[in-house]
Amino acid sequence: MKASTLVKTEEVVLIFDGDEPEEDRTLHLKVRPGVLTPAREAEIRAVDEDSASEPLVELMSELVIEWDMNDDNGVLIPLTREGLMNTPIIVLGLVMSGISEDFAARADEEGKISAAT
Repeated sequence: MKASTLVKTEEVVLIFDGDEPEEDRTLHLKVRPGVLTPAREAEIRAVDEDSASEPLVELMSELVIEWDMNDDNGVLIPLTREGLMNTPIIVLGLVMSGISEDFAARADEEGKISAAT
């Protein structure tokens, strides 16, 4: 079996808590789950905080195919190195945490193995 058969492109919806009830805090993404491996995750964690943005931006640009994240002027933030480097690191971190949590929940739910008889 190929690992890629288990990790197709997926849509993810993240809902962030907020103080303003009228503010839309829902983010829709299309992602490549196979890009996020334990090695890539370890690489991000291994770098010091001063240089953590480069590996995170690289991973995000490979992992996220599409999203509806806008800047403060309502312009879609491009999923390019430049677009991601100009996005607050806390925002990128929250998105990555949300994606990781979504993947873990899907693995628990969908990863059940049936024994062949």
